[in-house]
Amino acid sequence: MSVGCIPRQKTEAVQTVYEGEERWEEVVEGSEDAFFVSRKWAGVGVGVFDGVGGWGESGVDSGEFSWNMSRKTKEAFERRGGGMTPTKALEEAYEGVQRDRGVAGGTTACVGQICSGTGRLLVTNLGDSGCSVYRDGRLFFASKTQTHFFNAPFQLSKVPDSLRKKEKSYLQNKVRDADEYNMYMKHGDLVVFATDGVLDNLFFKKIENIVTETLVEAKIWVKQGKEIVPTKEKITKEQLLSGMDISRQLVTSAKKVASDTEIDTPFAQEAKKHNYYYKGGKPDDAVALILLVLEMAHVAILPPPILFYVRESN
Repeated sequence: MSVGCIPRQKTEAVQTVYEGEERWEEVVEGSEDAFFVSRKWAGVGVGVFDGVGGWGESGVDSGEFSWNMSRKTKEAFERRGGGMTPTKALEEAYEGVQRDRGVAGGTTACVGQICSGTGRLLVTNLGDSGCSVYRDGRLFFASKTQTHFFNAPFQLSKVPDSLRKKEKSYLQNKVRDADEYNMYMKHGDLVVFATDGVLDNLFFKKIENIVTETLVEAKIWVKQGKEIVPTKEKITKEQLLSGMDISRQLVTSAKKVASDTEIDTPFAQEAKKHNYYYKGGKPDDAVALILLVLEMAHVAILPPPILFYVRESN
């Protein structure tokens, strides 16, 4: 498990924190993209949240809103563990944020839960963040994007009292509007949860290539003729650490594309579908959280979760 995170005003994700994911929020500053990892039960709960930047035009800090949603969703998982689903956790978090008088704004959400015993993956996605699964060298699954119109994602939001009095409408969805997914993971599957800072800039084929090249180089996946399959050998800690570099590569690649004004991107293609002219990448915060699914019989030792975060400019 690892997370790569780059706020839009920074340039690269290079430093590494191995332990203490409870403090990750303190490490990552200035990002409207939030994330969490919950491991205090027989499984893993994860989530990525993208504070919708448009709220800033009304003087609302959506970064604070997304991090509050992230914290409360994590707390919901840790209160009830395996008895909690991503949808229920989001509902509890959203209800909690509604009661918090000091928080307002809007956020997308992609929350997942995987059971260690069965390999069952549940995903709840609302908006234009997303989850994708890579199996045997190929894209196996990708959640659908939810938007009201171009560049206006479904979002969980809370309008502050100061804005309610104005005659203006705001985009507001409920957790029930989210898409739910249910599938079983296999040994060797790689799961990516990412915000639109990644997905607007990297085509799934590019993500697939990064995943495949990294896992093959780490010898977690191996080539058998024309096929790629998980290794049957014992996987070492060093191999796992090499594989976890995928999250750093994803956000770094997305950041590079975002600054290219000539390259073709998913965001540019989506703009064209809606009769807008747009060329190049889309500057944004970027978060990629990855889970590598392994049968314990194939693992020598598990490293702690890794965070790749931004290096401060000199």
